[in-house]
Amino acid sequence: MLQKREVTALYNDLEKFLTSKDFWEDIKKVLETRHPKYLERLEARKNDLERSDHAIVVAGMFASF
Repeated sequence: MLQKREVTALYNDLEKFLTSKDFWEDIKKVLETRHPKYLERLEARKNDLERSDHAIVVAGMFASF
């Protein structure tokens, strides 16, 4: 399993690629159309990795017999 720093490094590499000249403009336009603000979302997910607080949600129906 990848550790947090390795996952963060993957996010950084992806961000570098998406903002590089090697990433074609027409693909950038399609990505922006389908996933508006994709770079902001990527940054937000990367920041989520750095947070130390995490929530666990348990949902379901309860019934008494």
